[in-house]
Amino acid sequence: MSRPATRRRAARPAARARARAAAFSGNAVVGQSGGPTAVINQSLAGVILEARRHAAIGRLFGTRHGVQGLLKDDLVDLTRTRAALLEQVAATPAAALGSVRKK
Repeated sequence: MSRPATRRRAARPAARARARAAAFSGNAVVGQSGGPTAVINQSLAGVILEARRHAAIGRLFGTRHGVQGLLKDDLVDLTRTRAALLEQVAATPAAALGSVRKK
């Protein structure tokens, strides 16, 4: 008599995401593009806070003026940005890193 085939249990989505993240580690970069608004700064603050939650991310760099900063290696280290400054930036209607409409 043969045994019924055992089904492998699929990993949960969070476990799969952790496994994928474990394969990647290093620094991260964020840039801003489009119109300068409070939303663009709130998004920047959110990226900084989220990056802090991930041990695989060593340092977080911001590109000055979006893709132009990336191409010119014009980067700002955002890794240790103070929480009080993040709150101020998030409430300011502008583009903290400078924006660009270049594609």
